[in-house]
Amino acid sequence: MNKSKKTVSNKTFIDLLIVLIVTSAGMFLCSLFDAYEKFHEVTRSWEKWNFDDLTLGVFVFAGGIVWFSFRRWKEARREMEMRIRAEEERRVIEVQKRESLNIMAGSIAHNFNNLLTVVLGSLELSLSDLSPDSPGKQNIDRAEKAAREAASLSTLMLTYVGQHFIPLKTVEPGVFFQDIREFLDTFIPVDITLETELPRTLPEIRSDPEQVRQIVSNLVINSVEAIGEETGTIVLTSGITTCDRAFFESSCLNEGQAEGDYVFIEVSDSGCGMDKEMISKIFDPYFTTRFTGRGLGLAAVLGIVKAHKGTITVESKPGKGSTVRVLFPIAN
Repeated sequence: MNKSKKTVSNKTFIDLLIVLIVTSAGMFLCSLFDAYEKFHEVTRSWEKWNFDDLTLGVFVFAGGIVWFSFRRWKEARREMEMRIRAEEERRVIEVQKRESLNIMAGSIAHNFNNLLTVVLGSLELSLSDLSPDSPGKQNIDRAEKAAREAASLSTLMLTYVGQHFIPLKTVEPGVFFQDIREFLDTFIPVDITLETELPRTLPEIRSDPEQVRQIVSNLVINSVEAIGEETGTIVLTSGITTCDRAFFESSCLNEGQAEGDYVFIEVSDSGCGMDKEMISKIFDPYFTTRFTGRGLGLAAVLGIVKAHKGTITVESKPGKGSTVRVLFPIAN
């Protein structure tokens, strides 16, 4: 980057030097060879312009300025085009990488589900052959429970990649968000204040209430971890907003959603915040800044929002906290 700036500075110095040389040469030639007479002989129509040495020098200087400005404009335009092209290539690579991961994760999850179906079926048959007081029944019960938890994890992975069908029903989000607020009080530390701005009257949306509860829970848990052991505040807000194409293009999930009014649920905190590089990674599976390999986290949130045909936005700065807004289309 420093090398690039140094090159641009050298070009600017050379261009200015050329302008000064051209200007000085023009004024010198005007004085030495009586440029006015020569121009008068060549072009009689210029006679009415009443050129003198100073006027011609100004014209030469102005021409140099125009030439210099044109050169700088071309360089600035070239640099801008290169930055835009590099950003577009980065986005394409990111989309291709995410699509490849989705295909791989979906394939693994489907095969895993098939194997678990066999395991669960065999365990159920084994249980049916045992008497209630059999010493091996307890072990098989534990194995069946673990297999069902593994199946839930596989379903969560399919949700992340958008390959799990989520049955949606029409709900009133205002009342539902109020119920979530009471649920959140059970695990928020006493040093953290939970503030809410949740109107009870909002347009109906089509959603899976349990999945939406999981979204809000994950976001609040992330906010609690961002605040840490310090005293802080989490604000839970809901409302309605209008989304256009430009809004979706700037969001974290742009998949051709319909423009129009959306109901949103927003979680803001006074935590440590994130830089742009970290924001670009928060939806990757198992990414975390606190612990290693805790779970799908925001990756599952992204998959659930995708299944609801909604979108999500993230605003954050280091030391300034974070704001995550999830939007759901109105059921009309």
